[in-house]
Amino acid sequence: RTPAGRDSGSRDARTDRTPPERSERVSPERSERTTPTSQPLTRREPVTRGERGEKSSALTPGGRGEGRTEPTPAVTPPTPTTPKALPEARSTPSRRTETRSAPPEAKITEPAALPEARRTLRATYADIHAAAAAVSAIMAQPVTPCALEFMDAAAIATVRHFTEIDLPEGAGALLMIEVDGPRACIDDALNAVTAAAQVAGLLELRRADSADEVAALWKARKSLSPTLRHIAPKKINEDVVVPVSRMGEFIEGLERLSHETGIRIVNFGHAGNGNIHVNLLIDPDDAGEVERARDCLDAMFSLVLRLGGTLSGEHGVGLEKRDFVGREIDPVALRLMSEIKRGFDPAGILNPGKGAARPYRLNDNEEAPVSELEL
Repeated sequence: RTPAGRDSGSRDARTDRTPPERSERVSPERSERTTPTSQPLTRREPVTRGERGEKSSALTPGGRGEGRTEPTPAVTPPTPTTPKALPEARSTPSRRTETRSAPPEAKITEPAALPEARRTLRATYADIHAAAAAVSAIMAQPVTPCALEFMDAAAIATVRHFTEIDLPEGAGALLMIEVDGPRACIDDALNAVTAAAQVAGLLELRRADSADEVAALWKARKSLSPTLRHIAPKKINEDVVVPVSRMGEFIEGLERLSHETGIRIVNFGHAGNGNIHVNLLIDPDDAGEVERARDCLDAMFSLVLRLGGTLSGEHGVGLEKRDFVGREIDPVALRLMSEIKRGFDPAGILNPGKGAARPYRLNDNEEAPVSELEL
């Protein structure tokens, strides 16, 4: 029913089944039902039955009563109101017509741009002391190389014995140097590093411009590890660190240890931060050589600590250094490490037998001497 009430002389809108296009008379109730309920109702001037029919025809949606005219009644204009927002209807579209919107485009982080240019140098020195002086000079100037590798005399002799390589006679140490950066200033960076590398004891300084020349200069360094397999069936590779200024002193100390123990030692590594890979070459089936290698390791770790270094730069403690950790780290720090480990691993099942030493036994908190620390 319309809000204005039902006219006693008109048909009920619910019983009016006449199609809109064939109807010539539409009840005022039906025409009023098409008025949005959100509009306030106003009192209209009384009209005659004929006028009501003409008016309802004009107001009926779909153009009912086309061709008729009606007098414009005096109507009070409604007060504009803001209709109340209705909640959005949730409908489930048919599977056949369902369309899915494309997911939002993922933000892709652009990878860091590679350096525009790179330059490679190979510097050969008479001994390790000259090479160590060059490393100190290179690291003291503003341009930081992206690579600064070194080989000692034993490493050079090993490579020469098994590989054809172009190195000057009398070479006691070798540095591989690389700088990279913007193409506009790469030559200035190269000149700065070249000047720093020219210290007393320099035998040769070669620059590579093409890819083939770069590969030729790196051949000595990259062929070292494979050639060590031809010397001994096993190598003990330790990655100790000493201050760059004391690198020459450390290499000399290793040469003395090699003569005293009869263990062949080959050294190379990352000269820029003093990280030296000390390789002890032994036969694991020779019990006497294995024992002498242990004595050599013991003396080497003592030398590292005496020179202000540390027992590991990259590889961690593992098994070989486990018994020597107590020389560098005091019992208080070891206990703290053990408590942290126990917090994450109360049953002792994570990497058993390796890692930081425990200042107590696994089954109880009984204190143990440093030499008997367990993992």
